[in-house]
Amino acid sequence: MTKVRESTYYISGAVLYILGLVQVWTAVKGGGDIAAAVQGLGTLIAGTAPAYAGYKVGEQRKDGLFDEVAPVDAVVTGVQQIIESKAKAEKEIEAVKAAVSQATSDIPVVGPLVSLGLNQLK
Repeated sequence: MTKVRESTYYISGAVLYILGLVQVWTAVKGGGDIAAAVQGLGTLIAGTAPAYAGYKVGEQRKDGLFDEVAPVDAVVTGVQQIIESKAKAEKEIEAVKAAVSQATSDIPVVGPLVSLGLNQLK
């Protein structure tokens, strides 16, 4: 289905380009009607929208965005990603705690208080 949508976008872009060229050509050849020439240029510019949409749909199709995935597989993959993110965040928190503890341990009054506070965060 996405290949059909991509092709439709490209075809409609090509049609707009052709119509724009015909409008500009008839405006120039027919006596230099400025309004018709500007309208033709506008049609040429408007042809970029469906062409770009076709390009993006093709990119998304190649990336697998429109591939069918079973709901169970999507949930399992999502849960695994959440667990990995949680583990990574916990490692980063421990690194920050260690850095703060090390930086404040040299200060006689603040060091023990910060260590006590960091221990409460666990």
